[in-house]
Formats: sequence, C-alpha cells, structure tokens
Amino acid sequence: DRNIYLIPVPRMQDEDVKNYFETKAAALHEALHTG
Repeated sequence: DRNIYLIPVPRMQDEDVKNYFETKAAALHEALHTG
C-alpha cells in the first residue's frame, strides 16, 4: 500500500515550456556537435 501526496504544481504557460525545451535541445545538439 502506498501513501499518495498530491502537491499543487502551478501550470506553466505553453510558450515557457516550449522555450525551455528548445533551449535544452539547442544545448544538447551543441554539446554533441562539439564533443
């Protein structure tokens, strides 16, 4: 049996999430490209 704790998580704007992952993707591609 598990205890489940619901915590409030504020909703982020879609544009903010998109920008975050685009930034992470660009950094990953740069790291892979430069070794």
